[in-house]
Amino acid sequence: MEVLLLKVLLTPSLVLFVSLVQRRWGHLLGGQLTALPLTSGPFVLILACTEGAEAGRVAVRGILLGTPAVLVFCLAYGLLARRRGWVGCLSASALATVATSGLVVLLSPPLWCSLVFTAVTLIGVFLAQRRTRVVTVPPTGPAWELAARVVISAVLVGALSWTAARVGAGPAGVLATFPALACVLTAFTHRLDGAAAPIQLTRGVLAGVPATVLFFLCLLGTLTWLPIALAFGLAGLVVAVAGALLPRLATARRPSVMAV
Repeated sequence: MEVLLLKVLLTPSLVLFVSLVQRRWGHLLGGQLTALPLTSGPFVLILACTEGAEAGRVAVRGILLGTPAVLVFCLAYGLLARRRGWVGCLSASALATVATSGLVVLLSPPLWCSLVFTAVTLIGVFLAQRRTRVVTVPPTGPAWELAARVVISAVLVGALSWTAARVGAGPAGVLATFPALACVLTAFTHRLDGAAAPIQLTRGVLAGVPATVLFFLCLLGTLTWLPIALAFGLAGLVVAVAGALLPRLATARRPSVMAV
């Protein structure tokens, strides 16, 4: 019963919180919060509670292996947003992300390869973004959009939990990195607020990735020798500290007006 309530209530509540923050304080901060493990974290927690800590740890490794897929989505959408509508951007970015995840599942590279790729990509993005600026766009949106975000996120966590029981924890962990929430947020944001808004949003997501990687590295090291609640509590503390200290390392200077 507790696991069912976790599936139904936790992730949608977090998604609603992020959406409200985005509307109040802007797309960049919304993107940074979107990068946090709002769906993959509960997925691992549910898996660890139902299948055991070792299964959760295998899923964590899969999530870390699949992290480059998030980078591919953000980079593809950010590059295309100035020239294409939201349908074209979302389709191309999602296909590139699926291809990346598929390669990870098929090749099963060493974990260090994924971590090195993630670090090098984020450093390159950070250096490139320091030379560019983007329009600050105030968020807008109808009330039904918040409901759509909440429903989609709840369906995602349930689908991932169902998938894990059929394909194994490792592949399911890779699938858990598919940026379904980012897909929803960027598409709605692009449609409502124009091209500059999803660029801000994806920059925020990239800025939040390091904290999420640290969260899962902490779980990878502690999940099988600490109680599950304590391991997640420690990982939560790590992501909170990292989220407070690191968000500016991968973002551009404070957004300013330029033509897009």
